[in-house]
Amino acid sequence: MNENYEEEQKNNAGKVGTFLFLIIALYIFISDKGVASLFSIKGVLFLTVGMFVSAIVIGMLGYFLNKIISKTLVKIFKNPFSKEAIKITQIISLIVFVIEIMVTFLLTQFTYDSFIKAPDGVFVEISLQNDKNISGYVIFNSDVKSLEECEQTFAEALPDIMVNLPAPIPKNSIATGWKCSLTDPAKDNE
Repeated sequence: MNENYEEEQKNNAGKVGTFLFLIIALYIFISDKGVASLFSIKGVLFLTVGMFVSAIVIGMLGYFLNKIISKTLVKIFKNPFSKEAIKITQIISLIVFVIEIMVTFLLTQFTYDSFIKAPDGVFVEISLQNDKNISGYVIFNSDVKSLEECEQTFAEALPDIMVNLPAPIPKNSIATGWKCSLTDPAKDNE
């Protein structure tokens, strides 16, 4: 009986972690990119993998916190079924649930920002010609927020960039073209 009860508690904790993740992930996705983004490959992978990870990480966090708190309260109260003990247990359980929500939100937002969301700014791939056959260089400009703005302003900034090329790129390099992008061309070519 006790073993079945513990297994049921773990399953319920996993379900809570999964439910919290789904609600928060749907909110983050829809508020940032709209409903259609949920049906992209990244969206489906994010939701699918996230459900399993959150069931384990968030679910087990809640399970172990509740278990530790329950054992502590049993030691504190002579009668764990008294009105005071039940009230305190309910309050602490609510606090643990709020902590689970906050941790789930922070982890989901961090993961989304790290793997799904495009960075705030524009990547520019500069095509080069030089004696070391280094054919390109990618920079990221966080001051420029749109492709239109990049297209309008980059020609003016290019001479300053070419003067300050990093060490592996020869100083005698000539820019033969450039292309603005919202995604990192170096990662797109992998």
